[in-house]
Amino acid sequence: MLVMPSCVPVALPPMRVDGSVGTYQVEPGRSSSDAPRSPRAALEAEAARAPLPGTVVLRASGGVHLASLMASRSFPVDVGVGYALNAFPGPDTRLFHGAYGEISPLVAHGPWWRLLVGARGELILADRARSNDGLGFYGRVAMEAISPVSGSGARGGSSSAVGGAFHGIVGAGLHAEVGAQRLPGGDQTFLVTLGLSLRTPAAFGLICCARR
Repeated sequence: MLVMPSCVPVALPPMRVDGSVGTYQVEPGRSSSDAPRSPRAALEAEAARAPLPGTVVLRASGGVHLASLMASRSFPVDVGVGYALNAFPGPDTRLFHGAYGEISPLVAHGPWWRLLVGARGELILADRARSNDGLGFYGRVAMEAISPVSGSGARGGSSSAVGGAFHGIVGAGLHAEVGAQRLPGGDQTFLVTLGLSLRTPAAFGLICCARR
């Protein structure tokens, strides 16, 4: 395959993707910056301090996770980093995005499941209208149904060939998070969420075609 004239590599990292919905309470705050502002910047900053629009929060994230790579139900800890999105829907929906880091030790496991309990931190990035970045800290509990997978293979003909390899964990589960946030603009929230998680293993493939 490697010596064929045209090959396209395809690679996927060991990932976990989360989606959740929950409720929150908010304590309105003000920007921590007292520096002089232009009239336009002042109006933008005031809009950024508008009350959050409701009581529902939607959260989504995806990242690279160690426990998705290790093809073992009893691997002792999951460590991951990735991208996170927080949405507060309402008449004036507010969106906040940033990066997360997480560590979740294994608490218990069985033939097809495992229980992880850990902590997660988020850096919530400010946009132009907000003077300071935000932070989030959460406790997390996750129950997952999992299956270790590992293998490789190739198929081809006179004009094309496809091959690849994969290793890690395929899984799905439920998770719950409880935490607090300091959002850009100064608002502070306490939230509780429940959601779904999907895991995929690391994978690498080659798609090759012979030019005519």
